[in-house]
Amino acid sequence: MTELTSAQRLTLQAKILCTLCWKLAQCGAETRLIMQSAQIMSKALGIVPTALELGFDRTGVHVKLSSRGHSVHEYRAIAHFGINLYAVSALYRLCLKAERGECGSLSAIYQAIEHVPLKTYPQPMIIALAALAAAGFTLLNGGTLSAAGCAATGGLGLMLCRLMMLKRRFFEIFAVMCAALVGSLGAGLCGQLFRLAPEQISLGLMATSLLLVPGFPLMNGFLDIFKGYLATGIIRLCYGLTIIFGAAIGLLGGIELLALLQEVTC
Repeated sequence: MTELTSAQRLTLQAKILCTLCWKLAQCGAETRLIMQSAQIMSKALGIVPTALELGFDRTGVHVKLSSRGHSVHEYRAIAHFGINLYAVSALYRLCLKAERGECGSLSAIYQAIEHVPLKTYPQPMIIALAALAAAGFTLLNGGTLSAAGCAATGGLGLMLCRLMMLKRRFFEIFAVMCAALVGSLGAGLCGQLFRLAPEQISLGLMATSLLLVPGFPLMNGFLDIFKGYLATGIIRLCYGLTIIFGAAIGLLGGIELLALLQEVTC
């Protein structure tokens, strides 16, 4: 195997660190874990701390390495923050393995990081689970079976609308607003059709809308702030609050439309 030159080695080291941090961010890792993993990996690669500049925010990961007159910059944009704890655990174990010198060459480490699978669930399963979650929340909070059925119907419409709009490249906040509108209308119309009590209809609407609450970004945002990563934590909290604000607008729009429809029919 041909030995890497100094510039090639530096480039590959930057790619390893950038890809590692990018994958961790995509899978929902908190900022402290991303930085800790990068420090472990850079130590395993023999990188001097003063030669590394690492930046991470909501939009992407920046890595800059400098050595012997050479400077390399790597950047990878973050499309979304998902939840994939299997991949987070696999990547962190890979860092520990590299620290013990068990991963081999730089190319082997890079390939190992690239081959960590980012598992996703089929969209029909996500839609069905969202409907079941809405129905379950309704039942656990004193709702009737009819109210749970209305919440499940709203959850189906909400998640289907959101996934379809995101697939068609609508921006996320608008997709959330439309999904909340469709979900609340679906649950409310079902409740009126079954002539449920107003309290039961409200419970169904609330259960449907809770599917849009971004619990994971909010939790990570608070954790980042408590652990000293103020900038990233505030950005994540602002992102989560913006999603909630968009969902609230869609929910209010659905409630107003339901009230207008009720006035027309009466």
